[in-house]
Amino acid sequence: MQARGSTATSVVGWPSMTWKPLVLAALTCGAGVACTSLLGDNFEISTPADGGSGAEGGSSDGGSGGVGGSTPTGGTGGTGGTGGTMAPLTTYDCNWGLNEHQLLENLENTGENYNGRIHLVRRDSANARVFAERWDGTTNMLEIRLAGAAAQPNFASLHPVEEVYNAFRLNISQIAVLVLKNIMIGQVPDQELGLYVVSDTDSSGEFANYIPLTAGLENALPDMATGASIRAIARASGSSINTNTVDILFRYSTTTANEYALAHARYDNGTVGLAQRLSSNIFDDYSGLEPRGLFSFDDATMYGFTQAYEFAFDIANVPAATSGQLLADRFILAAAQGADSANFLSFELGPPVSLWSQKVMASDIAAVDLSLATKIGEYATIGDIPVNEGAIGWWGDIGGFIGYPVLSPSVMRYFFVDPDGNERGQKDLPFTATIDAAVTREEIERVGADLADLDFDTDGGALHIVWRDRQRRDQQTDSFDVLYYDTLDCTPVVPAP
Repeated sequence: MQARGSTATSVVGWPSMTWKPLVLAALTCGAGVACTSLLGDNFEISTPADGGSGAEGGSSDGGSGGVGGSTPTGGTGGTGGTGGTMAPLTTYDCNWGLNEHQLLENLENTGENYNGRIHLVRRDSANARVFAERWDGTTNMLEIRLAGAAAQPNFASLHPVEEVYNAFRLNISQIAVLVLKNIMIGQVPDQELGLYVVSDTDSSGEFANYIPLTAGLENALPDMATGASIRAIARASGSSINTNTVDILFRYSTTTANEYALAHARYDNGTVGLAQRLSSNIFDDYSGLEPRGLFSFDDATMYGFTQAYEFAFDIANVPAATSGQLLADRFILAAAQGADSANFLSFELGPPVSLWSQKVMASDIAAVDLSLATKIGEYATIGDIPVNEGAIGWWGDIGGFIGYPVLSPSVMRYFFVDPDGNERGQKDLPFTATIDAAVTREEIERVGADLADLDFDTDGGALHIVWRDRQRRDQQTDSFDVLYYDTLDCTPVVPAP
């Protein structure tokens, strides 16, 4: 966990290793989006539906990058004629939707900062719910606010927490965010996972309802270390649009040094869940157990994905879960479930570094084979990937990155791909907010993204985007955080023949 008050960004998404953070960071910190960077352990996944992760970006006058894409051609048909040419793949040409970025918060001279994850979940096409970790100088807080047409800048509610994990739509009228809190069981300190639930009609989150999802974790899991390091994701389960059933997948450190385990808990319409360990397996692979997705196509059998492993278990018999490594040297960056399939974005560190994508049908989800993925591209180093840190995830069948390139940390760029490994668009975006002439933008440190238009992957449309901008006033030693919102409006473009 990041030190309280720290403004350092750790690169998340890639396996943990000792090197200078490259800031590739959470879509969503968004619905189904992993708010993350490509390296490190702060990979954040916000999952209102299914999506990607958030990144950093922004630029006072970023130029336009090229738009990628390809035009597969059909082969020759059998006797009787030749096969036709497949329709050219559309690419996405995107621009900011607002005339000027919406300023949500400026923390200059407050002694406060956004020290952790920032998540964003679609409320409707014109508005999004923002959840951010905010350090007030004494306490780590969850900040809840609204961004978009109905937003009231500088109007937010604050709630004390230890960690903020992911956000998602709970039911037709409520959005939830998964958090970790310190509690006392009698005279014994413990930890619990819980939800802050916000009604769509509550603009600032002032009336957010806190629901504990688990009993004391250390009490329920005897092998959990005191004050254990925990990484978790949650998803709304059940077929009803009014469901209040939530499944949680989490990694924790055990009482044995450098050993970790995975566990599951279910909160079912008011019944606090019992945390149960998934199988007796113990791992020394800290980053490999970073949760990436929790899927189910029937609400009975669950499939949990970490960066390097898959776990399958029946809700009625969690401890009997089976597990296996996905593919040696391959790691999941983002995973998102659809109605009858799931999309995966993965990578190999190499050298060279390579990115891969694939769609897995529900019938094959019990044994995902990452070797069947299609290679998107190879890069000499992580820094050569078009987007280094930001929102990484899937928006339907359009996936990829919204963040910044390593050599231009104040330039917001998108880099889109599809499940077949095709590039579907890439471009740098300008910074449009008005700032004081004495203020310099240093970098974008967190990004959250989610769908504004639900048919984005087929018809184009908009994404909601929120990010933390790191700025500094001339002659001052300390930088400060500013929170901005905009929409990314994208038009499908058919390449010329």
